[in-house]
Amino acid sequence: MKDITSEFLEGLLRNYDPDIDLSSGGPAWTEVIQPILDRLDLDPVETDFSTFALTLLQDRYSDLDFNEGDALAEAVAKPMQLLVRPLLDQLAITLRMQSLDNWQQMSDDELDSRLSNFFHSRAAGDYASGPVRLYYRNPTTENEAAV
Repeated sequence: MKDITSEFLEGLLRNYDPDIDLSSGGPAWTEVIQPILDRLDLDPVETDFSTFALTLLQDRYSDLDFNEGDALAEAVAKPMQLLVRPLLDQLAITLRMQSLDNWQQMSDDELDSRLSNFFHSRAAGDYASGPVRLYYRNPTTENEAAV
């Protein structure tokens, strides 16, 4: 996801200014692309939910003290974690089931099922057979057995 987003942002910046320096240490990268990527880098499946919940609560309610182990954090963040964790697990399963990352290891039925998520289907085929004529520069007669 991060690679796709960075390529998209680089393309937009190149459309805006074809001579812009998009090297990884350049000003466009450090001032525009990297902050956007950092902001969008929240993966709900990989993020530790208790840390995320405590950070969110501290940001929203800065006058209250939400630290790991505090009574307020235990009373609010722990129940949220118990309720949200099964949803995040189901999201991870759904994302894995819709991914084509490991298509080489999939069975034909499994691959067809995944492709239907993208409104694609594969045409079922069969082995081709038929006569073949080979042309040589010098005429020769050869008989080949079918394979």
